[in-house]
Amino acid sequence: MPRNLQFQDVDVVCAWKLKSEGLTHKEIAEKMNRSRSGITNLLKKRENYAVKSRCGRPRITTPCQDRRILRNITKENISIRKLAAVPGIEVSKDTIHRRLKESQNVVYKKFARIPKLLPRHINNRLEWSKKFMTWDLEWQSVIFSDEKKFNLDGPDGWMYYWHDIRKAEQGKMSRQMGGGSCMVWAAFGYNGFTDIAFIDGKLNSEKYADILKEYLLPIAKNIGGHNYKFQQDNCSIHTSKYMDAWFRQNNMNLQEHPAVSPDLNPMENLWGILVRDVYNNGRQFETVMQLKMQIKDSWAKMNKEVGQRLIKSMKDRVFKLILNRGSYIGY
Repeated sequence: MPRNLQFQDVDVVCAWKLKSEGLTHKEIAEKMNRSRSGITNLLKKRENYAVKSRCGRPRITTPCQDRRILRNITKENISIRKLAAVPGIEVSKDTIHRRLKESQNVVYKKFARIPKLLPRHINNRLEWSKKFMTWDLEWQSVIFSDEKKFNLDGPDGWMYYWHDIRKAEQGKMSRQMGGGSCMVWAAFGYNGFTDIAFIDGKLNSEKYADILKEYLLPIAKNIGGHNYKFQQDNCSIHTSKYMDAWFRQNNMNLQEHPAVSPDLNPMENLWGILVRDVYNNGRQFETVMQLKMQIKDSWAKMNKEVGQRLIKSMKDRVFKLILNRGSYIGY
């Protein structure tokens, strides 16, 4: 007999009519061309025939507990083992693990490496935030820049993943020292991006000036406006006497930037977006040339609206920096 067929209202009426005539469940099933078990269940449930029985174990956590699990694991930075003993949660580690895997907003990853803030750094960051706390549209005239290293085997620090112990372990090819790498420079403003510049050999002030001359100066006013300001970090190559003279010679205004402050440079966020696309789906490369081609392709796909959102976030970064009293703000 056919199984797993949905009963319609007319089937219910027909089954009960045949039942009232004294037919057995087997005879009703034969007349209606349905399974005997289906007819038995139909007649047993009566008016609740359309309500399906729940299978499996009942869910042990409430929606409130699920939200509390996600909130505590992301804000308190505690382990699953310790979270299992928190009052109001008090469930097994396996249950917490399942709730984390169910969420689309939580991933298992390494902490980002950030430089240590000394008291003088915190004070400088706080003074900087107070100086620019009134800026809003002014940030649209700033061109943000930075350098980034890319490895053949993947980004520095690599990644973790949730592993199913019933399956073979997953692995990624790894070569000594990454097998090769390339250093790149790029910048972006509210109205667009520069091209990617690949740095050959060790970067010094002379090379840095040549990069700015070739990749930034021709389009600086297009992406930052006629009164643009150029932002860079405070590494010695950028702040040398050679570069000070070069900036004056080319009439470039520099945007003040506190030391040890990657969270105040939206270029760092743009690098993160680029890295995810370059190494999408665990992509690795055999040669530096292949890596460079992929970096170019991924950079070319960068959306101008993404850069605009990052620059608009500067107002919020300054505000959070004041609230955090100069400490890192999590951007």
